[in-house]
Amino acid sequence: MAEEVINSPSGKLWLGWFRDYVSAHECPIELAADFILLPAGGAADELSGRFLSVHNVEQVLGNQDAIRRTDGLTLRLMSV
Repeated sequence: MAEEVINSPSGKLWLGWFRDYVSAHECPIELAADFILLPAGGAADELSGRFLSVHNVEQVLGNQDAIRRTDGLTLRLMSV
């Protein structure tokens, strides 16, 4: 769908920047599927409540001890 919008006449006129954005953030479907299945496999159980991204999951899984020890990647709501 994104390609259809980007390649349309209006998309070429107004969304030239979007092509670069999509290229930089594109994720192969296999990588996305593996990421979705990660919680089911239990490999990330120790990272519950933390921010995980399909783009850094290998690095995060390799550093689970340090992440837990420093309370890294923890999702928090900040009050005003």
